[in-house]
Amino acid sequence: PMLVMPSYQGTLLDQTCRAAVALQIEHGQQLGLPWGVSESGYNTLDSQFNYQYRAFGVPGLGLKRGLGAERVVAPYASVLALMVAPQAACQNLQRLAQLGLGGRFGLYEAVDYTESRLPRGQDHAVVRSFMAHHQGMSLLALAWLLLDQPMQRRFESDPQFQAIALLLQERVPKTAAQYLHAAGAPEADEAARAHENKLRVFADPDRKRPAVQLLSNGHYHLML
Repeated sequence: PMLVMPSYQGTLLDQTCRAAVALQIEHGQQLGLPWGVSESGYNTLDSQFNYQYRAFGVPGLGLKRGLGAERVVAPYASVLALMVAPQAACQNLQRLAQLGLGGRFGLYEAVDYTESRLPRGQDHAVVRSFMAHHQGMSLLALAWLLLDQPMQRRFESDPQFQAIALLLQERVPKTAAQYLHAAGAPEADEAARAHENKLRVFADPDRKRPAVQLLSNGHYHLML
């Protein structure tokens, strides 16, 4: 959203963007790899020798399971992060450039670290293509940082946008229920199993007080 719209500190959108970048950085540090994951090409070709393309994510941020098995780093994701964490993003882009990702039109589309898609003896493969919309998004992010947010000022000057600008200033709800989902990482699964309650077995039907188990999804309730 920050590519074209103004951002307000402390709002729901602002904190969401910052949390997403922080998780991306943490994920890269855990793997010892450059960070920055998004939709991108990866190291698989079709019969016409075109790179295949799909969405990637990081465990704990994406809802899809098994995200930790894919390791595809897209430089343009780091360029977008310049709007949130400029110093960290700049250092990450320099690291990607040192890996040889620089091409005629800037940094290549992606670098694939997924073992199942790598030639024997290699630890990564560069996806040597350029996608116009990723380059365009990168230019907008660079303009945000270097030219004092020209696209955002353009949107703010439009009367129709001004009429609904308050929607972007929504605060984080204080009473929202936290959504917890499986991160998909083996370490997280093992940690969760370690804190699971042990199975209770009741062999006595003549208890003075009945054993009760309550189940609920927030709308439907069941008592055993």
